[in-house]
Amino acid sequence: MATLQRTRSTVPCATHVYESAVIQASVDTVWSSIRSMDFGYNDLIAGAELKSGNCPNEVGSVHELMYKDGTSWTVQLLELSDFRRTLVLDLLERTDGVSVSSCMHQISLKRITQDDTTLAAVSYTHLTLPTKRIV
Repeated sequence: MATLQRTRSTVPCATHVYESAVIQASVDTVWSSIRSMDFGYNDLIAGAELKSGNCPNEVGSVHELMYKDGTSWTVQLLELSDFRRTLVLDLLERTDGVSVSSCMHQISLKRITQDDTTLAAVSYTHLTLPTKRIV
């Protein structure tokens, strides 16, 4: 039987993912939960800790997200807009064995006026650079 050998790409690879969902709560309630940066709404996250910065929602602050499976991510808050209800995070480090060169996450919320629910959109773009030098 042939064996497969896992190798990284020799060319840069970028991926963009977009997901959305309707949340049965007002946009103000959902934004309050997102803005707090404690990630208590996420069933996969065991907790979050402010690693640097004066307060959790200060632009430039660094947070460690501890997942229930024992892995963690270190992220930096790049943008937080109460007016647009957006949050942008840059992934600095992760301990789950997945290797990416750059990964940026954006969460945005919109009010659904028909029934006062929330449209939540999450997108992320990640870039994996090759391990070999391209000439």
